[in-house]
Amino acid sequence: MKYTVRAVCIIVLSVMSYFAWIGYAKSEEERVCLPRSNAIEQLSKQFKEKAIGRGLNNDGNIMLELYVSESGSWTVMLTNTKNVACLVASGESWTIIPMLKGKGT
Repeated sequence: MKYTVRAVCIIVLSVMSYFAWIGYAKSEEERVCLPRSNAIEQLSKQFKEKAIGRGLNNDGNIMLELYVSESGSWTVMLTNTKNVACLVASGESWTIIPMLKGKGT
């Protein structure tokens, strides 16, 4: 089966969103919430992270974004309709896995 970079990002964001909502991400006490523009500025300045993907939940009231740096740090951010962003998960060693071509691709 052939996967595009977009499809892989969608899959990754979906899985990360699921785990964030069921509690595998930072607990509510550990989450940092602030205006979205401030969050983006801090991720850029402190970690050199830039958005590589985003999507809306089915209701259209939560936007999930994935920010990644060239050094491999990453952050998952959820933003509500009031433009308040919460950093719900972060880590290191982000790697884009290249799709290998094989029979049937």
